[in-house]
Amino acid sequence: MAGFEPFHATTYDPARVVADDVIAPPYDVVSPAERSALARRSPYNAIHVELPSDEPGSSLDRYGQAARLWRRWHEEGVVEVDPVEALYLYRMTFRDVQGEVRSTTGVLGALGLDPDRTGEVLPHEETTPKDKHDRLSLLRAARTNFSPLWVLSVADGLAQACDEAVLGAGEPWSATDDEGVLHERWRLEVGGGAGSAGGSGGRNDARRLAELIAEAPVLVADGHHRYETACTYLEERPGDQGADRVLALAVALSDEQLAVEAIHRVVRGVDPERFPRDLEKWFVVTPAPDRSDDLAAARATRREGEVEQKPAAGDQRCLHNPCCCGHPVVPPPPPLVRLFPRHHKGAWPNSCLTTWRGSSAVRARLPANLALSLPSASSKIFASDCCLFAGASSGRS
Repeated sequence: MAGFEPFHATTYDPARVVADDVIAPPYDVVSPAERSALARRSPYNAIHVELPSDEPGSSLDRYGQAARLWRRWHEEGVVEVDPVEALYLYRMTFRDVQGEVRSTTGVLGALGLDPDRTGEVLPHEETTPKDKHDRLSLLRAARTNFSPLWVLSVADGLAQACDEAVLGAGEPWSATDDEGVLHERWRLEVGGGAGSAGGSGGRNDARRLAELIAEAPVLVADGHHRYETACTYLEERPGDQGADRVLALAVALSDEQLAVEAIHRVVRGVDPERFPRDLEKWFVVTPAPDRSDDLAAARATRREGEVEQKPAAGDQRCLHNPCCCGHPVVPPPPPLVRLFPRHHKGAWPNSCLTTWRGSSAVRARLPANLALSLPSASSKIFASDCCLFAGASSGRS
């Protein structure tokens, strides 16, 4: 299976920055206005390297500028390389759409690549050349993963192991983002002894978590362009230290760990009566109450040019036909059973496949929290607390 290893992380010096001022979401969920606001918040905000912009009059393009700035932060001591390899427990606490407090806990580490697609790492989305070129240009210049993939693991007992490790990990490094999500990070050394301040747990926890994640395939939930970029970089520079790994957050594939919101899609050119029946080949489709009165009220108040919205928040994961007969659509478990026959131990959670394209604020706003660097002589993998830098700087991150 794909390896999952500790690494030498590059982190912010907590004495030099205010955590809330330097974190940022990953590049692909940041609007131009949001980028400007984050960049103004601090000269050390992760957005400066995660989503660089061109500087008028500079001889370098945006990627070269990001690499130069990254080196400057190292020289100024704003970020520092951890001399000890570690994994990082990572927890996001938030309110779901029902207003309940939820949390997602996973492990940040160096995930081994599977460029030959042997089934160790399972991507599922199509990617675009434009975004791959953008991420590859940044990786070539800065040799660092400034934000992690999010992968889902079917390893038995991973969620419990994460929760147990948190209990003995001390005080976390923490920050709260603009969506109100609390991000906490704990450092778990592998080499033995206590870690530095800011949350450090025991070596047995780190080794146990690494072995658990490595024993089963992982599904890429978010970060397909970053994953394919890492594979391309490995093909270009197979001799580079660290090029065969990518920064990743591994989370257990379970209902307790994932909050998934509905995606709104418009499907044209289909028979509204037959379409739900056709979907039954792959999905569990259940009739829902008639909401025609709600839809009529929504249409009556809609302004010209507005896109028609779903009539009620409670209709998430519903297929609506013109008669407003709702059909909740839930993927059944068999596809995962076929993918992981040796790792199936009981029923799969109903949300297992829907998590792949959820619009959860937590999924979308996961800070660039660890950066994996492609080593020059000194650097290995960069974990960031900046988009939360947490990790280590070496060759590539």
